[in-house]
Amino acid sequence: MKRSVRRWGWRVAALVAACALVGLGGCFLFNLLPTARIVAVPLTGTSPLYVELDGSTSTDADGAIESYLWNFGDGSAVKMGATTDHIFRVTDTTTTFIVSLTVTDDRGGTNKVEQTIEVKPAEAGASEVGIPVAAFTVDHLIGRVPLTVAFDAGDSAAGTGAIFEYNWDFGDGARAIGSQVSHTFTPDETTEFVVTLMVWNTEGDVDAAQKTIVAMVPDEDPEGEAPTAVIDADDPLVLYNPWPEEPTATDPVLVEVTYDPRGSYADAGHSIEYYVWDFGDGSDWVVETSDLKQTHVYRLTVPARTYVVRLFVYDDQGFEDVTPYNLTLTQPEEEDEED
Repeated sequence: MKRSVRRWGWRVAALVAACALVGLGGCFLFNLLPTARIVAVPLTGTSPLYVELDGSTSTDADGAIESYLWNFGDGSAVKMGATTDHIFRVTDTTTTFIVSLTVTDDRGGTNKVEQTIEVKPAEAGASEVGIPVAAFTVDHLIGRVPLTVAFDAGDSAAGTGAIFEYNWDFGDGARAIGSQVSHTFTPDETTEFVVTLMVWNTEGDVDAAQKTIVAMVPDEDPEGEAPTAVIDADDPLVLYNPWPEEPTATDPVLVEVTYDPRGSYADAGHSIEYYVWDFGDGSDWVVETSDLKQTHVYRLTVPARTYVVRLFVYDDQGFEDVTPYNLTLTQPEEEDEED
């Protein structure tokens, strides 16, 4: 009799323990957590260091992995996807960055793994001339879907040797190769895509540049007229003039110009969502979400030059208008001294 009681007591205890596990950690019993794995190449090198990261070998024993979240440990934005790449940069001291990958399975279970990347500064006295410079222009930063954008990497520089390859990542899973490419963005809702250009030279060095493209999807079928872009400009203000010498690239005339977009307007019942400025001097375009004035400083390296300034406006329907403004700047003449 005593033996029977002991057996029953053991079974009750086991049942109670199992119930406790179900109540406190049901995920443990019913969902095995995924396993996160990182494959990184290379693990060490000299700045700027281009690293390819692969999390596709991560597994989930009782389901599927739904998402991959990458944190590069250098303050840059996180990225999603089973594979990605990143450029690490340091200036003065060797730095070890901790890259982390967090995977989430189809039942919400997560797992995290870390990988260290060691980046060394360029050798003391080494020239930066050999490093390429990635740069590109676009014909649109914003537009309504389907949005086709032309990309031109002609402003990129090779550094040492020649440019070997241009690699494009459009941020929507598509990629391309070439100095001039185009891509069509077709999201289901308004989305910002970070487009990355990577330029390799024949010495194996690499550099990257990025721009954000906004593909707009209206909430309803677009109706009405497109907006109207209007530019007003203040008189140029000379900040610095190296006269009587002619301006040069190393000693330019600095001229400040303030632009006012407040004359722009949208169709009745609609509003302007974005103001995009192209100041005509090769500088990066400026995107604004309000009709604030914009002040820009020009570096005049010749006695006179005309810049074609453009203002693009986009309303809440995704409709666009653009207006040009011709700005002619001349080096101020030396004033005669009074007798």
